[in-house]
Amino acid sequence: MDPLALLFRWTHVAAVLVAVGGSFFLRFVLLPSAAVLPDEPHQALRAGVLRRWKLVVRPCILLILISGGYNYFFVTRAAHAEQPAYHLMILVKFILALAVFTIAEGLIGRAPPFEFMRRDPSRWLAINLVLAAAIVAISGYLKLS
Repeated sequence: MDPLALLFRWTHVAAVLVAVGGSFFLRFVLLPSAAVLPDEPHQALRAGVLRRWKLVVRPCILLILISGGYNYFFVTRAAHAEQPAYHLMILVKFILALAVFTIAEGLIGRAPPFEFMRRDPSRWLAINLVLAAAIVAISGYLKLS
């Protein structure tokens, strides 16, 4: 395997692991634990976590987009040129990833249209984890095809 392709593949997998693992931790460990705190310490914890989580999620999204684009356009696309179903599944995977990125940004950002997500982060983190699982399932299927 080409060393650059290997680097981009590892970068892609590592960024996904960090982003999805962090979301899992937030949803199933931090949010339930923080729910028992009084309001003032809870809000202080939330602000601190969001401030730091932004510094992780945004670079992960950028790395996923760059490495995923490289992997598709320079590594796998030519190998699957005669398989339109493969490319359709890549498109589905990309659209699902955009949904995941939008929800992630909605949860960490300040844009008013996404306030409804920030009011119910447990639900939206769970939705993101389900979407991420679907992306991983598609990726596993494509890797074997």
